[in-house]
Amino acid sequence: MEASPLLRMACIDDGDEDCSPVLQYLADALPQLNLAVGLQSAAYDEEQYVALLRACRSAYAQRADALEEAQSRRNAASMRLEAHTLCGSLRCIGAETLSRLAAELELAIYDGQATQVRIQAPAFLAELRGFVRQLRRCFEPAEVAVPDLSSYPALWQSTVAAMGQKVAAYDCGGALALLQTLEWAHAPQDGPWLAAVRRALEAFDYDTLSRLLQALPKEA
Repeated sequence: MEASPLLRMACIDDGDEDCSPVLQYLADALPQLNLAVGLQSAAYDEEQYVALLRACRSAYAQRADALEEAQSRRNAASMRLEAHTLCGSLRCIGAETLSRLAAELELAIYDGQATQVRIQAPAFLAELRGFVRQLRRCFEPAEVAVPDLSSYPALWQSTVAAMGQKVAAYDCGGALALLQTLEWAHAPQDGPWLAAVRRALEAFDYDTLSRLLQALPKEA
């Protein structure tokens, strides 16, 4: 599928139509995000933008709970504050549709349209919590078994070690290039582990990478 004009704005090289692995991963996993807007808010720092999205997992879950509690207590002032805060935050990360829904809810609360609020609030909460679930799937890969390399060919082991060194140097591009070699020659049982490593690399998730690589050889 051809990348959108907004996505092409964030390509690695000016003359290259191929997007960075991080942005392509986000485009596939979170299609409702306008990446150009989100990256602009993060001063076009991919790692900062990813860190912001990861932080949104718990932040938006808490905001959703606070909004629902405020509605149950019929506290219009608190509901309006939560909707206003979410509107700005969602717009900042590029979640434009959700931001618009939050703005519409805030306006209905401000205008005292009780019937509209009763309709819009649950619908917005459902959309927001769905987005939180997507973020969690994106940044919380399932636990996978680290392969036992004791009987693997020396070349495979050395490639894994070299990939680990690239990760330690925060060179995700170099690590991804070595990962492609491993993916081409992997055993079936290594598939889930390699897929988890790729997700973590593409998301700059160094905590998960540390766990996935901790039992592997440290020297090439």
